Order: sequence, then C-alpha cells, then structure tokens
Amino acid sequence: MPITFFQLIKPWWKSEEKLVAWLGFLIALIFNIFPIIANILLNIWNVEFYDSLQQLNQSKFIKALWDFSWIVTLTVIAYCSSAYIVRWYSLRWRRWATYHFLDQWIDKQSFYSLMLLQNAPDNPDQRISDDLNTFTNVTITLALSYIQEIGNVIAFIGILAGISGPIAFKLLGIDFNIPAYLVWIALLYSGFGTYLAIKIGKPLIKLDIQQEKVEADFRYHLVRVRERREEIAFYKGGVQEHKGLNQRFSAIWDNVLRVLKCTIYLNLMQNFYMNASTVVPILAAAPRLFSGAITFGVLMQIGGAFRQLQNSLSIIVLSFQNIAQWMAASKRLQQFCGMLNMLKTQQSPFIYKESRDIALKDVTLKTVDDRVILDQINLEIKPGERVLIKGPSGLGKTTLMRLLARLWPYGKGEVMLPTDNIFFSPQRCYAPLGNLRNAISYPSPEPFADKAILDALSRSGLGYLEEFLEIEDDWINRLSQGEQQRLAIARILLHKPKWLMMDEPTAALDEEKALEVFETLTEFLPDTTIITITHDNNLKPFHNRVIALKV
Repeated sequence: MPITFFQLIKPWWKSEEKLVAWLGFLIALIFNIFPIIANILLNIWNVEFYDSLQQLNQSKFIKALWDFSWIVTLTVIAYCSSAYIVRWYSLRWRRWATYHFLDQWIDKQSFYSLMLLQNAPDNPDQRISDDLNTFTNVTITLALSYIQEIGNVIAFIGILAGISGPIAFKLLGIDFNIPAYLVWIALLYSGFGTYLAIKIGKPLIKLDIQQEKVEADFRYHLVRVRERREEIAFYKGGVQEHKGLNQRFSAIWDNVLRVLKCTIYLNLMQNFYMNASTVVPILAAAPRLFSGAITFGVLMQIGGAFRQLQNSLSIIVLSFQNIAQWMAASKRLQQFCGMLNMLKTQQSPFIYKESRDIALKDVTLKTVDDRVILDQINLEIKPGERVLIKGPSGLGKTTLMRLLARLWPYGKGEVMLPTDNIFFSPQRCYAPLGNLRNAISYPSPEPFADKAILDALSRSGLGYLEEFLEIEDDWINRLSQGEQQRLAIARILLHKPKWLMMDEPTAALDEEKALEVFETLTEFLPDTTIITITHDNNLKPFHNRVIALKV
C-alpha cells in the first residue's frame, strides 16, 4: 500500500541527521526573508525614481540611482545565497534519503522479494535515482517558495491597500464603495488564473507519471540488449530486438506528444496571464492618476506592488509543471516505499529454526499464482554428507534452493537450517563491475590475498587469468559460460564454506572438466557438506546420497 506524503518526508527529520534537517531548513528560511525585504525596498524605490523623472529633478534622480545600486546588490546577494543554501540542503537530503532507500531495498534481500509481489513497482533503480532526486529538490524548492510568497502576499497586500484607495460606483441604482479595491482585483485575477492553470494542467500529473514509466522501460531494454548481446547475436535476433525497442520508443513519442499538447495550452494561458498582469493594475489605477490623486511614481509603485502580489498569489500558475513532476515522483516513491514497508512486516509462511542439520518437515512449495509445485517434502541432510538432488525440469529444484536461502515466500512447512551459513552458488554466475580480484572474491567485502586467489584460479582451471587481476571490466559478459562456472568454483575454494549448495554447477562444462571440478572440490573441501542440484548423472560418484524429487 502507498504511504502518505508525510510518511515519506518524516524519516529524515527524525533521523541521526535531524539537527541538519531542522537547522538547515531554518537557515534557508531566514535567507528566504531577504528577497522579501529587497522586493519591498525596490517597490518603495519606484516612487522616488519615477517621481524624479516626472518632476525633472536631477539631484533626486541621481540619489535614486545610488539607492538602486545598493538595493540591487542586496537582492543579488540574497537570491544567490538562498539558491546555494536550497541546493545544498536538497542535496544533503537526497544523500540521506538515497542511503536510507538503499538500506530498505537491499536489507533482507528486499530487491529480490519485491519483484515477486503482484503489482510490483516498475524500475526501482529509477525511483531511487531519478525520482528521489526530483522529489527532494522540488519539495524543498516549492516549500520555501510558497513560504516566501506568503511573506510577499502579506507585505504587498499592506502596501497595495495603503496606496490604492477606495473606488466608488453605482450599479443597478445601488451605490458601492470598495476600500483597497486594487487588492480585490489582484485576488480575483490571481484566483481566476489559478483555476485555469489547474483545469488545463491537471492531465500533466498522470502524463508525467506515464513518461517516467515509458522512459525507464525503454532504458531498461537498451541495457538488456547490451548485457545479452551475445545470445541475441547468435539467435540473429537483432531485427526482433529492434522492433521491440521501436515499439517502446513509440510509447515515449506518443506520451511526449500528449505532454507537449497539454504544455502548449498551459504555456499559452500562463503567457497571456502574465502579460495581461502588466496592464491590469495600470488600467485600474489610471483614473486616480488623471484625477491627480496619485503621482506617476505612485502609479508605478501600484503596478509593481500589484504584479508582485499577483505573482505571489499565482505561485500555482507559475510552477504547475514543477508541481506535476513533483507529484509524479512523489506518487512513485510513496508506492515504492509502501511496498518496502510491507515486506518488512510480512511474515514468512515457513517456520525457520536453527539446527545442526538441514531438515524439511511437511514442506509445500507454491508458485506466485498459488500453484503447488512440490508437496509434503520431508528430508534431512546431516553435516558432512554429499547429496545430489535430481528431478524433471520445472519441478521446483531451484525453488527448493530459494527456500533454503530464505528467499521464497510462497508455501508452508518447517525448515531447519544449520547455524553456519550456507554458501549458495546459483545456476547463473554473478560478479560486480570492477577488477577481477573483486569478482573472484565476491561476496566478501574485502578481496582475498593474491596468493589465495591465484591458487583458486589454478585449481579451477582459470590460471591463465592471473595477469588480469587488476583489470576492471564487466567480467560476467567477458567470460564464457564455462569460464563463469569455473569462476564460481574458484570463489567456493576461496570461501571454504562448511555448507555448500550448488545449482547445475557444471552445466556449461564438458564431462572431463566437470569431473575435474568435482575432484577438486572433494579434495580441497573434505569436510564441507555439499548439496548439488544437477541433471548430470556422471556426478553421482562424488555424492554418497541421491534425492530424486517427483511430481
């Protein structure tokens, strides 16, 4: 379930960085007051400057220019300082939020469990990277902008009320006298503009959410082609991939056209609204100028105060596109964070207990759509055993491995696991980007000593790679499937686990190499409990027990 907006922003304000959060916001707020002061001073300056022109008073004109120089200096310093503080503050928030989301996503293998859920959030990488950046930056910018504009509204309502005077007229035989009439005109004008902006720009919110989705989908499939380039090339599947990428880019194109159409209407309305605002106050105050009630300088002050008040009241009109992007990012993050929170509270249907052995009691494994794949499994594996698990393809052997790794959340039963961690070697080898030393040492946070690495490479038949230890590369895509499997064996030899479970560890090796690999494992890890999932009957001699799973 999606969480609320306040649940999304609250963690930082209560975290170990709460002092930075509160104090930083207070400092940003203080610096946001200076532009308000500068706007007030500039508005008051209008009277002196334009009156000096009307009166042809040269000394008053020079003084006005001098006053203008220090007011502009204050304005520039205020705006630049405020912009820097806001950017630093949003960046600090983003850093904390990124670490926080990564903790939530990586913790307890949530990155895996999340994708098993129905209606799983698409592209979590984009949500942590792009959406989080948009959310933190725009949230603080909008919040401080709104606070600043509220200050401007309070200040310029007072100024405009003081200089606009009343208006008297007769309508349908009734006499009307409206005090501070320019304030009411500004309120009505801004209210009407805000209504139009919301009416015209509302579709942008859904379109921005859709745009994020289709952009991420296109980018994901581009990466997929890069990562699976060899398989695609062997299948001669370039035409099919090209067609799929064209279709995904067409979705981007169609959505962008809808965004452009909506944006054009919104921009037309905003431009007409802003241009008209320069004339409306002059037209409204002109009768008082012609009657001699106000000077030309006061007329310019009224125009400036009206525009400032109208701009402040029209913050939604002027920032609606930012609001639409912010709401899109916010909704995606709320959904993502809500599902992560749900995973934290989700109870496993399996009962896990610690034991000296591995034991399954009345275990039933199901698929995501609640279909039973293995029913009422009862087995026990003791320390030191070497067990081969076999069965027809698609029966659920790999899912059994997921169960022992505490990854599978569908089914029921009791699972006894040893206190020593089981080292799992999945069917598809993985290595992080970086140098070969780290690829072999994975998942150890620190690489093993070079002597141990070179020995493991030699024993696994990869001795020729020893000169590449410092080379950074995408090693999984550089190595053949057979080399990847031998890399996984080298990794096992380095970690020397007490319990080891492997899924098809020699599927890409010929019979001779497969036998060599298992001879090395049994020789080098004589006390390790080995559980092997395989279709290769040639590996039976290396195991003292076979478990045949049946439908």
